Amino acid sequence: MNLKNLILYFRLLSDKEKAQINILSKYLDSKTVKLLTRYLKQKRITLNEIKPYSEKIINKTTIKITSQDQDLLKKIGYLNTIIDTNNKKEILKKLSKDPMTLFNNIIAPNIIGFDTIKKATALQLFSKERLHILTLGDPGTGKTDILESIKDFAEIHTFGLGSGTSTTGLTVTFKGNEALKGLLPLANNGIAMIDELNLMKTEDRAGLLNAMENGFVSFDKGGIHQQFDANCSVLATANPKGTKFKGDTTKEISSQIPFDNALLSRFSLVFIVKEYTDKEFTEITKKMLEKKNDAITKNDKDLIKYYIKKSKELEPEFTQKYSDNIKSYILETRKKQENIIIPITPRFVSSIKKLAIASARMNWHHTIEKDDVELAIELSKKAIASTTFKT
Repeated sequence: MNLKNLILYFRLLSDKEKAQINILSKYLDSKTVKLLTRYLKQKRITLNEIKPYSEKIINKTTIKITSQDQDLLKKIGYLNTIIDTNNKKEILKKLSKDPMTLFNNIIAPNIIGFDTIKKATALQLFSKERLHILTLGDPGTGKTDILESIKDFAEIHTFGLGSGTSTTGLTVTFKGNEALKGLLPLANNGIAMIDELNLMKTEDRAGLLNAMENGFVSFDKGGIHQQFDANCSVLATANPKGTKFKGDTTKEISSQIPFDNALLSRFSLVFIVKEYTDKEFTEITKKMLEKKNDAITKNDKDLIKYYIKKSKELEPEFTQKYSDNIKSYILETRKKQENIIIPITPRFVSSIKKLAIASARMNWHHTIEKDDVELAIELSKKAIASTTFKT
C-alpha cells in the first residue's frame, strides 16, 4: 500500500458516508461492506444515493456504487446487481402490504373515479384463471383509458379494435401450412383487450365464446383440424346501441345492450357506466385541477410487472371456510334477477372464486383469507348495482 492510500485508509468517514455504508449493510454481507468501506476511505469508489422508482410507487433510497478504478469495475457491477436484487425483494414485500391502493393510483391515473373498475382490472392482472371484464357505457367516460393503462402492466397482452377484428383476427387462420394466430391465442396466459366490442360483427364475436369458456380456439377448414390454446382473460369495452344510454328502467336499458345473454354471461364482471352528471363533472374537474402530474417511469412499470410475475407464482388454496358468505350473497342476488340486466348463472359463482384467488395472489396470501372474499363480493356487488334498474 503506497503512502497516499495508507493515509486515506485511516481517514474518518463523513456522516453522509456512514449513512450510505449503513444502507449498504442491509444488502451485502459484513465482509463485503468492510471491504467497500476501505475502498471508500481510499476514494477508489463513490457511493451514490438513488431512488430507482418514483415516489408514486415507493419512497425509498438505495445505493449505487461507481468507480474510475478499472480493476474494480467487474466486482462493482456484480455488487450493484446484488444490491438491486435485494432492494427489489424488500420493496416487493412492502408493496404486498397494501397493493390495491397502489394499483388504484397507477391504473389510468388521468381518470378520476372508476375506482371499482380499476380494482377489478387490477385483480385481472393477477389472475391465472380466465377472468373476463366488460365495461359497457357512454362514450367519453374513460373506458378506453383503462385498457391502455393495463397494457403497461400485463406481461402478455394483445389489443384490438372491435371494428377491425374479424373471426380470423380473433382466432386463427392458415397461410399454406403456417398458422397465423389471432388476438386470443396470442394472448394465451395473458389478457386480450378489445375496445368497442359492440362494433365487431355478431358472426365474428362467436369466436370469443369458446375461448372465454374453455380457453382454446379451433380451426376446422380445408382438411385442417387443429386446436390452439387461448387461455386468456378478456378485457373489453363497448358502447350501447345508439351510442348513449337513454332511460332508467330495466326494459329501456336492456333494449340498448348490444350483446345477447350467451356472451354477456361469460363475463365475470359487467359494469355499466353512464355520462357524468353536472355535479359529478364539476367534482371531477376540481380533482383533475388539483392532481399533480406524476406519471410513472419505465423502471416503475418494470417493477410492477415483476411484482405481478412473482405473485402469479403463488397458488392460494381455496378452502370451504367462507363458502357460506358466497352462497348467501349469490342467493340474495338471484332474488333480484328481474331488475338486473345481466343473467345470474352458475358462472357467477365461479367469478367470485376467481376474484378471491386473484386478490390472494396480489396480497401474497397462501390461502384465501376473509378480506379476499370480501373484496370479491364487494366488486361483484358494485358491478351488479351498475346493471340494476327499476322495473
